Amino acid sequence: IKVGMISYTYGEINSDRNSPAVNGIQTDSKAAGLINVFDYGSLDMFYAEMENHISAMHAAGAEAIVLYIHWGDEYSVKPTNTQKAIAQRMCDLGVDIIAGSHPHVVQTMELLSSSDGSHQTVCVYSLGNFLSNQRATNIDLTTGHSEDSILFSCTFVKYSDGTVRLEGIHLLPTWVLVRG
Repeated sequence: IKVGMISYTYGEINSDRNSPAVNGIQTDSKAAGLINVFDYGSLDMFYAEMENHISAMHAAGAEAIVLYIHWGDEYSVKPTNTQKAIAQRMCDLGVDIIAGSHPHVVQTMELLSSSDGSHQTVCVYSLGNFLSNQRATNIDLTTGHSEDSILFSCTFVKYSDGTVRLEGIHLLPTWVLVRG
């Protein structure tokens, strides 16, 4: 089974798209073409880019599509309405799996259905912190959720008619142990 994979991070994109800012840090113009950046203020541009990427991946033989996305509000255990809207749009475009990061805490997982009912997408809004030193006591947090994570795996199956379907989702909760 051929799987197309792509990653994006949120940032600010200037009008010439020459050097986006990522996490508030301006990138060098030489690195700009190496980073897939979407801007919350220009989501239509992101959706158009993703549509082109998905078409290109399918043309190259991809039978399933996985999106890794850096998004959301740090330390919030609930996805934002914008995350939910983006996830729904990715489902409508045919993305099969969305694996999110950035909040540094585990957020919910959802099974989305496309607007026309022809496609489903599994979205894990945030996988948490697999490895970090973001202890509640170290960074003045009011929650210990930054010490949690999940390992996420999925199983695709190809049927004799060539159809590829997502058949299994496996989540394993983990906790970061820091020895000092």
